[in-house]
Amino acid sequence: MNRLKGTDFVSRTASPEGTEELLRELLVNTGALSPPPSTVCDRVLRACVQRLAEPGCGLTHTDAVLALAEAACRGFVTAATAPPSPLYLEKILYYLLKNAAARGHRSACRRAAELLHAQLCAHQQSHAPSADFSAVVHSSFCSAVGPCASCCCWRTRRGPVLPLEPPFFTSQTARQAVLAATLSKAHHAPSSACFGRELRGILTSLREGAARPPSLPQALCFLELALEQCRQLCQSGCHGEAEAVVRDARGFVGGSEAFGEALALLEAGVQLSRALAPNGGSAGPALAQAAAALGGAAKASGRFLRVLAEGCQFITASLHQRARSSQQQPMPRDNVLQLCAFVRGHCRVLGLLLRVAPPDGVKQRLVLKQLLYHSLQLFTSVACDTFRSSQVLLVDTVMQMLEALEGLPQREQAKYLDITASCTFKLAYVFYSQNLHKEASSVSELFCQRLKQIDAFRFPEIPPEKLHRCFRLQVESYQKLGLLESALASCVQWLTSLRGRVGELLAEPIGLWARVKMDSVKQGAEDLRLRTLKEELSAHHLDADTLVAVLFAELKAYKSIRADTGQERYNVLCDLLEICSEDSGRLHERAACLVELAQVLCYHNYAQQTDCSALDSVHEALRLLDSVPRSAENREQLLDDRAQALLWLYICTLESKLEEGIAREQRVKALGQKSLEDFEPNDLNYESRLQEDAFLNSGISFNLLTELGEIPAVRSVEQTTASLRVTAALYRLMDKPLQAMESYLLVRALCSALGDNLGTAGALCQVTKLLLQLECPSLCQEAESCLQRTDGGSDSYLLLQQTCLVLRSQLYCASHRVSLPESPFVSAAVCSRIPALQKTAKVWYMLQAQVLQLTATYLSLPPSHLSCSHAGWKTPETALSEAHRLLRGIVLLLMGSNVLGSHKSAADIRFIDCGDNVLQKWQVLADLLGCSEHLVVLLSGVEVMCKAKAFCLEAIKLAVKLQAVRWCASFLVLKAQLELQQSELELSHWNLQQALFLLESGTGDSGMRLEFVAMVSGLEKADDLSSSPQLKPKRKRRLAFLAHPAACPCCLCSDLTLSSLCLRWLLCCARGELAAGSAAEGLGLIQATLQRCGTVGPRFTVLLQDKLGSGHEAPALRLLDDLVATGYAALALHSLDCKARAQGSVASPARKPRGKKKQQAKSTDTDDAFALGDSDSKVPPIVVRPAAVPCTPCQKPSCPLAKTYTRGAAMSLRPRAPFTVFSEASPPLSKSQLLKAPKACGKTRSRLPVSGAGGGQVAPGARCSPATPLSPSSASATAHPAQLYSQLCQLLALATGDQDPITTAYLLAESVSVTTRHQLLSIIHKKLQMLLHTIHTTCHLTELQDLFSFSPTGVEPQECTSFSEQLQQIPAGVTVCVLTLVSIQPTSVGDTLLLTRLERGSAPITVRIPTAHTKTPLSSVLSDFDSIQKEQKDANGYTEKRAWWLCRFELDQRMKNLIETLEMQVLGCWKAALLPAAQDPLLAEEAARLCAQLQQCGWWGKDPTLLKVLLNAAALLSPADVQALAVGLCPAQPSRARLLLQEPGGSVILVLDKHLQKLPWESMACLRDLPVTRLPSLRFLLSYTLTQRQQTNSVLCRGIDPSRTFYVLNPQNNLSSTEECFRSWFESEPGWRGVTGSVPSQEQMQAALLEHDLYIYAGHGAGARLLDGQTISQLQCRAVALLFGCSSAALAVRGSLEGTGIVLKYIMAGCPLVLGNLWDVTDRDIDRYAEALLRAWLGAPRPGAPLLHYMAEARRAPRLQHLIGAAPVAYGLPVALQ
Repeated sequence: MNRLKGTDFVSRTASPEGTEELLRELLVNTGALSPPPSTVCDRVLRACVQRLAEPGCGLTHTDAVLALAEAACRGFVTAATAPPSPLYLEKILYYLLKNAAARGHRSACRRAAELLHAQLCAHQQSHAPSADFSAVVHSSFCSAVGPCASCCCWRTRRGPVLPLEPPFFTSQTARQAVLAATLSKAHHAPSSACFGRELRGILTSLREGAARPPSLPQALCFLELALEQCRQLCQSGCHGEAEAVVRDARGFVGGSEAFGEALALLEAGVQLSRALAPNGGSAGPALAQAAAALGGAAKASGRFLRVLAEGCQFITASLHQRARSSQQQPMPRDNVLQLCAFVRGHCRVLGLLLRVAPPDGVKQRLVLKQLLYHSLQLFTSVACDTFRSSQVLLVDTVMQMLEALEGLPQREQAKYLDITASCTFKLAYVFYSQNLHKEASSVSELFCQRLKQIDAFRFPEIPPEKLHRCFRLQVESYQKLGLLESALASCVQWLTSLRGRVGELLAEPIGLWARVKMDSVKQGAEDLRLRTLKEELSAHHLDADTLVAVLFAELKAYKSIRADTGQERYNVLCDLLEICSEDSGRLHERAACLVELAQVLCYHNYAQQTDCSALDSVHEALRLLDSVPRSAENREQLLDDRAQALLWLYICTLESKLEEGIAREQRVKALGQKSLEDFEPNDLNYESRLQEDAFLNSGISFNLLTELGEIPAVRSVEQTTASLRVTAALYRLMDKPLQAMESYLLVRALCSALGDNLGTAGALCQVTKLLLQLECPSLCQEAESCLQRTDGGSDSYLLLQQTCLVLRSQLYCASHRVSLPESPFVSAAVCSRIPALQKTAKVWYMLQAQVLQLTATYLSLPPSHLSCSHAGWKTPETALSEAHRLLRGIVLLLMGSNVLGSHKSAADIRFIDCGDNVLQKWQVLADLLGCSEHLVVLLSGVEVMCKAKAFCLEAIKLAVKLQAVRWCASFLVLKAQLELQQSELELSHWNLQQALFLLESGTGDSGMRLEFVAMVSGLEKADDLSSSPQLKPKRKRRLAFLAHPAACPCCLCSDLTLSSLCLRWLLCCARGELAAGSAAEGLGLIQATLQRCGTVGPRFTVLLQDKLGSGHEAPALRLLDDLVATGYAALALHSLDCKARAQGSVASPARKPRGKKKQQAKSTDTDDAFALGDSDSKVPPIVVRPAAVPCTPCQKPSCPLAKTYTRGAAMSLRPRAPFTVFSEASPPLSKSQLLKAPKACGKTRSRLPVSGAGGGQVAPGARCSPATPLSPSSASATAHPAQLYSQLCQLLALATGDQDPITTAYLLAESVSVTTRHQLLSIIHKKLQMLLHTIHTTCHLTELQDLFSFSPTGVEPQECTSFSEQLQQIPAGVTVCVLTLVSIQPTSVGDTLLLTRLERGSAPITVRIPTAHTKTPLSSVLSDFDSIQKEQKDANGYTEKRAWWLCRFELDQRMKNLIETLEMQVLGCWKAALLPAAQDPLLAEEAARLCAQLQQCGWWGKDPTLLKVLLNAAALLSPADVQALAVGLCPAQPSRARLLLQEPGGSVILVLDKHLQKLPWESMACLRDLPVTRLPSLRFLLSYTLTQRQQTNSVLCRGIDPSRTFYVLNPQNNLSSTEECFRSWFESEPGWRGVTGSVPSQEQMQAALLEHDLYIYAGHGAGARLLDGQTISQLQCRAVALLFGCSSAALAVRGSLEGTGIVLKYIMAGCPLVLGNLWDVTDRDIDRYAEALLRAWLGAPRPGAPLLHYMAEARRAPRLQHLIGAAPVAYGLPVALQ
């Protein structure tokens, strides 16, 4: 053995001889007393593995190598040395088996497999099962193929399994055998018979090792292996051997009942396999035996059930193999019946297995169901093949039955014809149900041909339906086969077979004819489409009356199809008109045809085929109806046809006017596109000019003769209902609710008489909707009771059920009862999400729009009622906008984009007049107009004027096209109100005059019609200056109907809609007069309006009661309640203004001469919550409150006013602006706690009034608001005008004062940018709807929505707490300063400035600076600013260059003085409050130390925040300011206070209200060198913080990459100097992209904001003509925008509304920073500024250069450093380069 240790075994096994010699040496050593070392045996085994892997190893050599491997394996086991790893030897033997199998020698493979099998069995007995063992076993199966695979069927120690998928064997041995068989097939083993014979060895070993009798596991294992052996043998055709296996198995397992059924099923499978073989005999007995064996499956246990399932798989496999064979004959019928029994038993077995499958066993259940389906499919295929072969026999059978009818008596013939019809249909339907349409048609065709010959419909004993269904089956079979021509021929055959009963039974064959014709249209068979029924029937010689009846039935059939049947109906009508000529005497029928022709021509263009129009046709029909003689027989029919003619006369006229309106609009649009756009230097009026159209001045023209008359009587039930519903819809479209209600009440009466509960409920729902529109109690309960008596299975029922729920919810909303337990609002609000509303029917979308309008109504309720969920909607305008969008989408779907004048280039959609489309067209248009009215009112309330005006103008255009005079007048009044809100008095008056013309045109007042017929002359100037001026008519302010008596029967007085519209007109006119200063006329109009409202309501309440009937309670008409409330509110507002002006004139005496040195202190109003000092005092006092926890305001007794005189009073300073500092809580003050004014030595430039030693006026004690403070929720921004909400917040802040600084600061922060918040909420909601499935983005948008949402509860503790938390989210180093201009008078600007300072980690500070009695009130500063801007525009008209420059330099100096006045006169020392806090911690320490020392001197303050603010700005205060401050705050240590002053740091964000935003605050000396930006409100700052958290790649986080810049230079191509200055520079910058001298595309503009870091615009305005603000606000801007155009950052303030401008759109889009100009600038000077800014900033030597720093430096670049240099400001947050 020692000699073998160093041997190279691989080389020694290179030949068979060497291998045998090595084997002998190994055997000799193995037989010695000491066993060979395991290492030698290991090396020998590895050498054997390597040798078998070589390709040159033959069979002899392989046998020698395997013999050597066997000896080495025995030696390795005998050595009893622990292997290096588990299964070490087995893995080596696995590779030996793998290489032996690769040689392809079966004996060698078997030998290696037996060797591995022995080792695996030995390992299994001594070790627990492991993953490695299973892996080796599985790999062995994959390697051992053919005969040797049976050796790999090892038995394991695991118990039986109960599988639920094939194979169903429960023993591991049988399952391994199946796996081995599968692997044999996969590796292309020689045959299944070989594998089956190999299994015989396993069965023999089982029989020898089993007990007698065998145990149940042994018997089942034997049976399962026998089944697998039979399967393999039968696949190879060895049926005899398989039968022997069955007999052997029966002898082994015994004859118990359970084993007997399984053995019987196995035997049946073998017999079936033999029978299905060629020349094998009948399969029936085997199938019968299999079905019998499965009879006891229900009693079988789990393991036997699985044996039966596997036996069924054996049988079905044989059947599937037969079905795949194309040469097999169909199975005999008796065999099919036996197959049916077997399949039923198989399905029963699979069903039992499905029952025991676990619920979470998805895969197992799926496999079982697939087996079930395949079994049924197998039976269906076999049965179809069998019955298809019987087709000829069936046809012969039908022929024989028909022949047998001949010669029978009539009664017997009818009896047997009935039987023949039933049999024929059943036989044909068997084929039809199996999609064998050709066979079905061959069976039915023969029968239908014979029916025509024998006149089968003449037998009354035979139900016509039995004969009809045979014809129907024949036609439908041809349709399925695509033989449409044969289908049409069958319809004609069917129709002619009716003979004498054609008038009675023609409906069904003609209906099928029409459907087949429409199928031919879909398939493009134009020759069949042109084929008419008259042509097909011409050969059958029908009489004229029958032919007319048939053609009218064909016309009715086409109208019932929901498709475009215009051409087909036109063809039929041409045939009818040819038959019913005037000479034929059928005038009545001809008139009916002409009415139908009018309906076709109304919606289809057949100009190439006829010269007749729809109106010509209906007029001719009316003429013929008048000429038809009247009689008792035709009276009802004449009434019906005349009613139809009158109705369609109106519809055709309306459609004609609609087409004319669309054509006129398209012509105007084409002309507008050709004309050049008027040039304007800025974009302030761009959006509003886009909305104005010339049609408002020239296009409002109506045909007033198209008003709908009285409802005519009608005759037939179907026609009556359809006519009344269309009539009611038209009445609604014309805004005549009472007439529409009358029509629906007639529908209700008709449906009630007919027992149509659904129709009754539908009519009542419409009546309820109209009553709710009039704000009256509804009939919703009666509609629901009718609905309960109907069948609930139809879609119509579900639709009406949801409609009733919505109406009831609307009723609860109208009565403010949504919080009651019985309120159904919660269900109604979410009914748009039920599965039924996902249908594509338009009526469901209309209901969904109604639900959204209900949601908007709910959200408009007072906050105390908002207790229900509103399905994710936050504001009413978002819900109502969604409803409008939905209705608009339905209109576009029905009629295309031309009706609404849409700018989208969508494919043209033609209206199809089928089904209920005509009715739904008028309904959805009426709903759209109503929704538009509500939306305009709501948007005007929240002051989103741009969108409100857009919706209003679109509605006016639609109303003009529809000739809806009332709607047009109503929207004109609304537009007048919108113009009035923007202080556009002339436009408002002009719109009122247009509405007046429309209103009085309907009264028969010809004078008014002539007076206002020239609608163009109102606002336009004369084109020819030499022409004579036109005499304008006297402005008429009162409608004539005001002088009419209460019961006047005229049009305006007797119509509810017109009366309310006239009253709205009067009220709007009155408000316009008040705004214009005509108080007397305005008040008179309001008084007359309110008086008229008191008479209109009762009159129409009685009228409504008469229409509803006596069975209903008297309705409470509340339609005019809002109008009356608005009138009284206008009176109250005017009265308040008058009182405030009167008080102001009394309280503001003439200014006293400055020469007076000594003045007495005046007492202050003890009701003032601000504790103001004396306005005449030289040095007004500072009132500082100590810091404490915010407290709730409470009623406190007022303190008496204390007066103190000092010896320094004679040397007091000139009058100063008094102010108050609002700090935290305000404890009661005593006289000893108050500070006194310091003694002033000489004049000082300080504007800082302080309190200290010396003479002066003492501030009174704190004043408290009432115990129940007001809340802005009483004017919630979700339901009331934004102006009112803002003003209430400011007044509440004034009332709260210093009692609660947190609340005061919160209210002032709430008072700004209310409208902008509404707009942003709408944008966020739209984005949320689009990104419902994007969770991350949706979460960010939801956070933004919550941030900008309005509080429904007002100023509650939780709101103040939330505000305090928001303050802590302000970025470090950022100071937010909110500046608001407050006035107690609602309509005046005011002179009281409130300055609120907000910082992170500090309590808010609010300073009140009244400037009314100072030298320069803030209102005068604003007036001076407006004057400068006006004179700057006027200077552009100078033609002399010198005069122009002199004027400009003078204006520049005035702007400089104004900026200095802002700083020195208005703010004074309180400019310190605008400065950012210093970052030096010593400042806080020194302020705290100084606070303690001041307390020792008698100061009561505890919070050093104010001291930090004041000391922080020391460097900007003049010496006099510093001296006054030091003496006032710390008389004992003034020098110490001066040493504590530090330099400021950080950045400032200005939040300015609508009055102050136009002033250049950034150019004040104190802010000029600081980083200052603007934002609309504090919430926008917090929104940037949220966005930074969500978008980590924002330029706010990483900085700006200058190479990612997009520029737009001189897009209008009229700024040559600008282009010359920048073009070469911009084009040479690496990475820059842009457009010069031309207009960029919309895609380029959006990409500039979305994909770049920097966007530079150098052109006119802000580029709104390139990309409008609405589009910008929808984006998520990434780029920093530098807009160097005129007024690019200006906000236009119209009337009392908030400022609007494109810069706000950029901020709403999340733009990091927007640079723009506050006013118009000249190109060359602003170019100097832009060039200095860009070159210095982009060329900065150090990275991270901040933009705002270089903005301040660039202000010195223009020649006019104040008129131009002060114009640029920044909105957003500070940004810097990377």
